[in-house]
Amino acid sequence: MIQFGCSVSLTRTMCAALRAIYLCSAEFQHHVSALAEAFTEMLSDLDSEQRAMLKLWKKRRKQLDRAVIGTASLYGDLQGLMGHTLPDIRHLSLTPSEISHESLL
Repeated sequence: MIQFGCSVSLTRTMCAALRAIYLCSAEFQHHVSALAEAFTEMLSDLDSEQRAMLKLWKKRRKQLDRAVIGTASLYGDLQGLMGHTLPDIRHLSLTPSEISHESLL
């Protein structure tokens, strides 16, 4: 609640009138406008940061996908050349539950 230092000698009506005058003043309008501008600017900055981070994450994800696919492809080529003498790599192999799940698709 806005306090205007209304003393006992001022009536409630006069205090209410002073509040109404302030709320309709250019000063109050300027304060509220400055707050709204700051919030809008912050939101815009946040949206820009979010887009930039999403772009970086998408780029990094594509790089990682290419690296994993390249690694799996290289391992598959070597496995084709060497057969079962090449040891299994857990991260490049399917587990029994994944194999049964894949057969359902």
